[in-house]
Order: sequence, then structure tokens, then C-alpha cells
Amino acid sequence: MVLSWLAQEGPHAAKHHDWAHPVAVVVCHYSILIVVTFWVHDWMVLMEDTSWSMTESCQAHRRKVGIFLVLYSAWFLPWRIYWSENWVRHALLYEYTWLCNGTLVLGSLASFSHRPMISLACCVTVGINQLLWYVDLLAYMAVGKFPLGVATYLTWPETTNAKRVTVTHHLWTIPVLMTTSGGDYPFPSSYMLSFLLMVLNVCLSRAMIPADIQIPLAVKGEVKMQTKYLNVNLSHELWKDIKFEWLQINYDNPPVFLYLFRLLWRWQGFNTIVFVTLWLLGRVFFAGDNHICKN
Repeated sequence: MVLSWLAQEGPHAAKHHDWAHPVAVVVCHYSILIVVTFWVHDWMVLMEDTSWSMTESCQAHRRKVGIFLVLYSAWFLPWRIYWSENWVRHALLYEYTWLCNGTLVLGSLASFSHRPMISLACCVTVGINQLLWYVDLLAYMAVGKFPLGVATYLTWPETTNAKRVTVTHHLWTIPVLMTTSGGDYPFPSSYMLSFLLMVLNVCLSRAMIPADIQIPLAVKGEVKMQTKYLNVNLSHELWKDIKFEWLQINYDNPPVFLYLFRLLWRWQGFNTIVFVTLWLLGRVFFAGDNHICKN
């Protein structure tokens, strides 16, 4: 009974128009994500006998990073909710389960518990999105257009200034978390853990969150449907602002499992490129002999 209630039922279901279901989804999503990720991480560390820097200065640095991420994560959701319209506020809880936000939550816990491999795996998983943010923003500043589409939602009419202010973590999450490990990306540990994070987040989102929600509202005496686009973790389709035909994976309206298969193997393919890119950047910028968390 509880599982059937947690499952998403499309944009018009009444439970998606109130607070109870989004709250339960956040609790369920993060409970599963944290428990499974930490259990698998500890098993991998035990099997591989992986060691990390544990100097006092490094421990202090990780605690500072953890505190910063906790405070930021706890601040930006209420801030967004406060400055949003009443009809859409509960839906922002669904958006809190985006992997970019989950990286902040997992990264804070990993920093406090001295598990930098989890932080690095998060960086790999969100890297394809966050690295392309730099491309989109630089192009927008130069020519006034987002060539890739990953950051186009900043210009949507319904995007509030509060949300624009609180998406800056797309630019600083990776470098901040890389400092907690000295930039050392062990292979295959962080790479394989990134695959787990991707699968967990996508499947949980597909199971519990609809692609969008549509709520009837009275506007000047006339009832109109208001739509909130969600598609959390791309669990229903490629992000609607990305128009490259060769990336499209739901052109033939595939069954759920076929769509997820197409998405996951492509995503992991991009993760391979991201892993190599971040490993090289880590060796250049974060792995010097004087780094605070030199491994």
C-alpha cells in the first residue's frame, strides 16, 4: 500500500498537487541513496584496502567543507520555496532530488565521515552536466545564446530570481569536493561508484516523480492548467532544451525499461569522458605536494 502510494501516477494525480507525497519522496529518495551508497562504498574500500590522507589539517578541511555544504543545502530549498508561487511550492521538493542537489547532500556526509571516494564519484556522475554549464554560460556571455541547452532554464519566464541565485553550485561543486581528496581519482572505485549513483537516482526519480505536474488554477474567473516541468534526473526524457537529434533517445516513445537502458549506457559513456577529464584536472590542480589533502 505504501509503495503504491509512493509511485508516481502522472501529472494529474491529486497526490502530486499537495505536500505529503513530495515530502515522502524526498525522505525515501535520500534514505535509500545514502544507505546504499555508503554500504557499497565501505564494501569497496574493504575489498580494495583503499587508504586516504587523514592528517589533522585534511580532516579539518573536510569538516569545513561539510559544514559549508550542509548550510548551503539547508538554505537554498526554503529560499526557493519562499520566493515561488503558492501553487508550485510543493513541487520544489521533487526538484531537491536532482543529482546535482544530491551531490551536495552526499558530499557533505562524505566530507564529515572522511569518505572522499563518494564525493569523487558524485563529481563524475554530475560532471557531464556541470562541465557543460561552463560552455553554455561562456557562450551566452559572448553571443547571447545557450548552444547546448543545459542552462537555458535560467531564462525561462517561470524561473524565479531566487532559483537563479541558488544554482551557482553547478559551477563550484566539483572543485570544492575535489579539494577533499587531493584530486586523486582511484580507478575503478570512483568510476564504478558513479554508475551506482546514476542508476539509483534515475530509477528512484522515474518511480516516484512524474515528468511534469498540471494543476488547474482559477485565473480571472477562468480555470486554466498550470504546468510545472520536472523530468528529474532525466528519468522521462532528455532535457527539453537539448535539441541535438543524435542525442534523442525517446524519439519512438520506447517502453520505460528501453528508455532507461538507452539513457543509462549513454550517460555512463559520458561519465567515462568526465572521469578522464577530472582525473587530468585533479593531477594538475589538486595533487601538488603541498595540497592540504595530498594522498
